[in-house]
Amino acid sequence: MTEEQEAFIAAQVKDGRYPDVESALRDGVFALELIDSDEEMQLRRLHAEIKIGLDQLDRGEYVEVRLDQLGDYLNSLGRTATKKWPPA
Repeated sequence: MTEEQEAFIAAQVKDGRYPDVESALRDGVFALELIDSDEEMQLRRLHAEIKIGLDQLDRGEYVEVRLDQLGDYLNSLGRTATKKWPPA
């Protein structure tokens, strides 16, 4: 650990937030586990959404848009979504 990290942990213990260094480190490890778990969940969701999109492509469910029309197409999607919001 860096000196700054050691000082931070020592301050947490001194201020009474943790009874000892081990408790502070345990909470730090727990926080890292939560971050990893959240990232893993987000990655699983992303893979599921990618699969949905690839399946739609395989079924021919897509719209071809020329690059010079892309801005107008995206704007039309935004207007359509706004009209449907909030969902019934």
